[in-house]
Amino acid sequence: MHEIIKDIFTTYAGHYKKEGDYSATELINPPRVTILNNKYPECSKRISMMGNAASLVGTGVHKYIEGLLTPYSDKYKLEHRLFVDVLNRKLSGAFDILKDNKDIFDIKTCLQKFLKIFLHI
Repeated sequence: MHEIIKDIFTTYAGHYKKEGDYSATELINPPRVTILNNKYPECSKRISMMGNAASLVGTGVHKYIEGLLTPYSDKYKLEHRLFVDVLNRKLSGAFDILKDNKDIFDIKTCLQKFLKIFLHI
């Protein structure tokens, strides 16, 4: 892997801060993925790299959209994290856009082709 790519992911990984015991994303992961990642952590390294690439691009898209919606801050609440305690565990989840305090939107990006190209650099 090129040094630039390593430096980008090293810096990006330092920006992620886990809040709570479990995130909504972790709770919806397939159980097999969690079990295999725990059993074979050395095998999940490349998968983690793909996830980091997707996350990095998704973050860029989110930030851009947030910038476009900033003039409409009276209508939209952007990128807000919520917490709830369940059975003495803190769960967290974030929505991307809350419109008029009632409609939640979650922005997704489709990165499959991008990841295949990116990981071969």
